[in-house]
Amino acid sequence: MPDLVTHLASGYVVVLPLRDRTALRLMLLAGVLLPDLLTRPFYIIFPGTYDFVMPMHTPIGYAIACWLMTQLFSDRTLRNTAMTGLLTGGLLHFAADSLQKQLLTPYLWLFPVCRCEAHWGLFWPEAPLRAVPFMALLIIVIHWTQFRTGRSRRRLSLNC
Repeated sequence: MPDLVTHLASGYVVVLPLRDRTALRLMLLAGVLLPDLLTRPFYIIFPGTYDFVMPMHTPIGYAIACWLMTQLFSDRTLRNTAMTGLLTGGLLHFAADSLQKQLLTPYLWLFPVCRCEAHWGLFWPEAPLRAVPFMALLIIVIHWTQFRTGRSRRRLSLNC
């Protein structure tokens, strides 16, 4: 859970400048969480499935899963926006994960091409949770400055 909170907070900081691109913002935030949501429930509930679901937590497996999910959209523009947002969010997720120490085997980033393990191991997954109050303060300051300068517009539309 702490890992998902920090992934979501880092994704939110990235989507703040995308004020008028609601669909892209939503897909990017979903993409930040999706690599963990595609794998963790399965190998936590059914530990024997770890080796089968972990390829979806690699860039190649994740890109295939994103492509399959975006095929559900009928509009080509929305499909491309969804693919861009999911892949960008996934890259942000993988960048954050590459900084973490791993309890089990390290992530195989280029699986199935090679079994190279690459991570820096700078901190444990729950350690960035201490940064959440600072991220929240940063988000509040950004929203406040947008409100003060009149750049804050509220519209509920899925502009691609």
